[in-house]
Amino acid sequence: DVMLSVNGNEDNYVKLKEMTDRYSGIIDHNELYNIYVSLAKFIREKFDENSNKFIDEIFELYKTMLDKGIFKSHFHMSNTFFISTVDLALRKKDHIFLQ
Repeated sequence: DVMLSVNGNEDNYVKLKEMTDRYSGIIDHNELYNIYVSLAKFIREKFDENSNKFIDEIFELYKTMLDKGIFKSHFHMSNTFFISTVDLALRKKDHIFLQ
């Protein structure tokens, strides 16, 4: 389990995200899902500290998860992920994404 949220180190987040993007093709789907959940958890915890930066970051992270098909666990998308993604798209006024 990835424990980014415990130490709150943004450098670790950036490094893990870069490595995950680079090696996502060889990482097991379930492990990849867990890594992205940890990345999203880290960003959500930082969200209020620097809202514009982190709204952009978590929205891009969610879009990456959708693009790579790693937004689901047990073969379905969680309601929380769906609602959060739509909420972020509305906040960013990304109407094209919402379509």
